[in-house]
Amino acid sequence: MDKNKLIEIQRNLLKGNQLFDLEITTRCNKQCYCCPRQNFQRKNRDMSIETFEKVCDWLPHNCNVFFAGYGEPLLHNNILLFINKLSMKGVGVSLLTNGKLLTAEIIKQVFGAGLERLQISILLRDEVADIAKYVAMCGDTNGKIRFNLIYDDSMLVPFALIDELQSKGFEVFFKQIHNRANELYEDNYQGKILSCGTFFINSYIDTNGSLQVCSNDINGLNNLGNIKEMSFEGFREKKEMFLGNKEIASICKYCNDRFRVKHIRNMARSELIRNFRDVAKITHNIKKGIVYRSSLLSDFQSARWFSDCIKHYKINKVVDVRPADEYSESPYADETLQLFEHLNLVIDPHYIVEEVRQKYETESPMMQLYRHIALAHRIFFKSLFEQIDPEKDIFLIHCHAGKDRTGCVIAIIELLVGESQETIRQDYLESEADTDLENLNAFLEIIEQEGGIEKFLLNCGINKERINHWKQHLKYEKH
Repeated sequence: MDKNKLIEIQRNLLKGNQLFDLEITTRCNKQCYCCPRQNFQRKNRDMSIETFEKVCDWLPHNCNVFFAGYGEPLLHNNILLFINKLSMKGVGVSLLTNGKLLTAEIIKQVFGAGLERLQISILLRDEVADIAKYVAMCGDTNGKIRFNLIYDDSMLVPFALIDELQSKGFEVFFKQIHNRANELYEDNYQGKILSCGTFFINSYIDTNGSLQVCSNDINGLNNLGNIKEMSFEGFREKKEMFLGNKEIASICKYCNDRFRVKHIRNMARSELIRNFRDVAKITHNIKKGIVYRSSLLSDFQSARWFSDCIKHYKINKVVDVRPADEYSESPYADETLQLFEHLNLVIDPHYIVEEVRQKYETESPMMQLYRHIALAHRIFFKSLFEQIDPEKDIFLIHCHAGKDRTGCVIAIIELLVGESQETIRQDYLESEADTDLENLNAFLEIIEQEGGIEKFLLNCGINKERINHWKQHLKYEKH
């Protein structure tokens, strides 16, 4: 990858929604052979309420916080308070635990406080038997719990265990043990420095509010500042100084953690697909990681990276608006259809109802098409709202180029969550140089004439309860 492309991808990561690893304690109740705590020089301490309040005020819009670090978060006496405060602020909250303190009651309490995802680390070498105990504790929260299965090269992949957990609704993730930049074990690794995507999308805040360059910098020798002395904007500007660099700090040359390159790798691959993006990239009111848009995917399905890319973004449903003749030119292979549920909800760009042609005969055929999508596709929008559940689904919408038909469908979703006309137009123009705002304005005009988005959706036959369900699970609430 050339340097200009690397800079572009790193900048997009930095501009996107950020994830913060928040270390609220360095105390731990377990000694794991895959943890470099034997080299830990920082004193054991808990994050104070005062520091946590400053973190809450410091965090940017639409971010996610992951309670993790070199201590066990459940040891902190104020963990429920901390979860609740972040949740009320509109922050997505996850927690990583070694599981030793988990009980059915604690699981109920953390989710009741506002936790969105609980991750339980399992050392495959000697803790597989503990999984059944955790499964029994989970009640109806399976879909919110992920097991991180930590392994080394000597272990066989437990496929039967994975199938069993997934069949019960749990997410399963594999994490290979690595050298923690020579802090866990010194293997004198100085291989090729890979482009680290984690640095530009993920930040580590320690118990004192210091901003560590990396979680592998266990003693904070390369800190970038402190949240008590630097605004988030100033912190991001400091990170911008590293654009184009593969080596962020001296520890990078010892790092053999290939997981850290995944953001760069997957963005580089997804950018091969025209107009691929998370709709939340530009919008302000949509939760990130739920709605994606792109041009057709089928042209890339034979690429070795394609399935990894779909899995990386966790896309489980693809809304394909191409009609049969268009689909037949580039259909999805059977193997591809194992990756996601394919919903072929058609918007035919070659057919415009006569009523629209006559009423808007002075307009261009493309502008007529935009009006036609709004006026003659009630069944399409009804089917979309019935077959997609934003509480459970992560979905992608595409046509051929990913700009006109896709742009109209995305505009409906953006209107529903209260995006401004300016933001909707900005997202639309992001697609390609030949997008024309006059066409989008014609589409939006029809929605306005029907009394606004909710009246339009009701006219499509979608009931009020379903409309509210979509809005509830898609809209990013600011507190």
